[in-house]
Amino acid sequence: MTLLLNIFKNYANFKGRVSRREFWLSVAVLFCALAVFYIFFSLLAALFGGLAGQNIFSYQSFQALSIMAKFIAFLFLTFGYILPVLALAARRLHDINLSFTWLFCGAFLGAFAFLCGFWTLLLAVKILFIILLCLPSQKTANRYGPEPK
Repeated sequence: MTLLLNIFKNYANFKGRVSRREFWLSVAVLFCALAVFYIFFSLLAALFGGLAGQNIFSYQSFQALSIMAKFIAFLFLTFGYILPVLALAARRLHDINLSFTWLFCGAFLGAFAFLCGFWTLLLAVKILFIILLCLPSQKTANRYGPEPK
């Protein structure tokens, strides 16, 4: 319960530190919320397809409504999901004494690799950030604050 409270309390907090455990549990909670909303919007698309007099089992009508509902869900959830994930990642990088600039550099490099079709570079950037986020916390206070509990 305190984990959920910390997620909402620190929704846009880019200062301080967060432990590995709290980071990965928060990411898991946010991912589950994303999945629940995605399923909800998919079911909503099926329901509205049925209410509009269309055969919801018709492949074309269901596919069109499902794509539209998933796109709407994606837009809402992206804007609601990206800020807490960025804040968590910033605090996690602070925990290993790295600045938030690393995240921007990785995002820029990843976007460049994606747009140019350098899939190996994109994969390497993702693996590098997963490794960075999995590094152990500094045991002492650093420039971003004391060690998280």
